[in-house]
Amino acid sequence: KRIMRYLQGTKNLCIRFGQKVADMPFCALHGNVDAGWGDCEDFRSTTGYNFISWGGAISWRSVKQKSTALSSCEAEYMAASEAAKEGVWCTRLFKKDFGYDDISIVTYGDLSEKEFHGSKPLTIFEDNQGTIHLSRNPVSHRSSKHIDIRYHFVRERVKDGSLVLKKIDTKLNTADIFTKVTRRVTFQFLRGKLLFPRKPQAVRKPGEPGF
Repeated sequence: KRIMRYLQGTKNLCIRFGQKVADMPFCALHGNVDAGWGDCEDFRSTTGYNFISWGGAISWRSVKQKSTALSSCEAEYMAASEAAKEGVWCTRLFKKDFGYDDISIVTYGDLSEKEFHGSKPLTIFEDNQGTIHLSRNPVSHRSSKHIDIRYHFVRERVKDGSLVLKKIDTKLNTADIFTKVTRRVTFQFLRGKLLFPRKPQAVRKPGEPGF
């Protein structure tokens, strides 16, 4: 019933491409990822991510993580790895099928090692600084040595220059609403960066020009 009420209340919203969105890069491809730590009844965390192209969402997901994260940083790292897998597929699509040679964007902050050497990686925005550091650090230290090896996929992609995690303010991370219950004002603000009011279209009758 809640789903039907939500659909009824949002039937005039749509995904829009080709127009700039405030506080969001206007580019061929970038991603956002977030995680809610231990928010499920069995203490599992929730992964959420989306990928945006020229102002419109093209891919998104919200899913419960398969293993229990021991910290918010670990939950975010596991989420980043899932987003990285989708990002690799999107990158291949844009480069091989759509003909884009460069899908990188100019961001502020420290460059990754591969960026120093001229690589132009896909940017995925993440609001946890610890996760960003963990994605660049190949050393298996105390805080990460227990993490399942499959979640280090994001580290491998950062190392080979395929993608890079960049810091974003939590208040601007559109993946936040895929991971947890938020205040109405927060939800509507972030949703407003992904969905937009549908513009009325003139209805043409048979016989009119352009029908």
